Amino acid sequence: MRSSIVRDHARGGAWIRGVYQPPPLILAKRGRRSIFVRQPPSRGAWAFLDELVAGARRVAVLRAIASTVRMIGRPRELARELSVVDVERIPMRELVPVRRPPAYTTMKNYVGMYPILDPQGFYRVWHESLLEAAHLRELEWAGVLDINAQVLRLEWEVFSGRYVYAYPDFIFRYNGQITIVSVGARRFLHERRRLQYDLISLVCEMFGWRHEVGLDDISLPRQRNLRYLMGQRETLTGEPQLGPAAPDLLSFWTLANLEGGDWIGTSRATARLWRREYTFDLDDYLEDTTVMHLGGLVPPVRHTWEVVGR
Repeated sequence: MRSSIVRDHARGGAWIRGVYQPPPLILAKRGRRSIFVRQPPSRGAWAFLDELVAGARRVAVLRAIASTVRMIGRPRELARELSVVDVERIPMRELVPVRRPPAYTTMKNYVGMYPILDPQGFYRVWHESLLEAAHLRELEWAGVLDINAQVLRLEWEVFSGRYVYAYPDFIFRYNGQITIVSVGARRFLHERRRLQYDLISLVCEMFGWRHEVGLDDISLPRQRNLRYLMGQRETLTGEPQLGPAAPDLLSFWTLANLEGGDWIGTSRATARLWRREYTFDLDDYLEDTTVMHLGGLVPPVRHTWEVVGR
């Protein structure tokens, strides 16, 4: 490289083109998903659930299978079986993922890491699709900070001695309640997936937890609005919320002007919305004329999974 620079310089100063030549393109290496805990023998395990699909759904059988559950996790990178008390006591950020999604050049889904901002600082959790990222954004906006992804494997032993297992997408703690979240598009809710969700729901029922399912029914305006609000989530860090004298009803333009106007006022007003001090209809695009309401409830976008036939 240096000799080519010298020659170009000797020909009249064209050496700058050599200095700024882009590096050679290095393609992403095709990779399989990584499992960081030992997998149980599972040959033909799904065949047992296929038999339940072909015949009548028997909730009593599913309950018997659910009672055999084992939870495998990696608190501080130490893989071991976890009890209900362990999961309820350990902060979610201390659980290391037991599974990492694959990455290769022709993937149809988008894999990445979502940054969660909790009182101790940023930490990142995996998402395997833009849909999962959208649900992580919804959870953080709703106030969920103690959350992690792909940190548990649930194993069930069927009567033949084989195993069925699942990797829940998210698990979080909010107001002392543990919730497991499964995310998937409606077109992927085939009968075997529903039976798997049934097993997770029955396990959560035994443990006193919740099981919710996030589907691809989040409107496009809602997703865009939350992406915009998320960009200002650090703007008012450490500042108190609005006092009791704040107006109950106003437009976004008015709120921005009360915060100082110009881009600073807009950023501060957006941060107020992210902190849910003011709420608005998320299913409609945010404009200057959008009506803001002081406080208000956050409508959930996840669905409580109900076991059919229970």
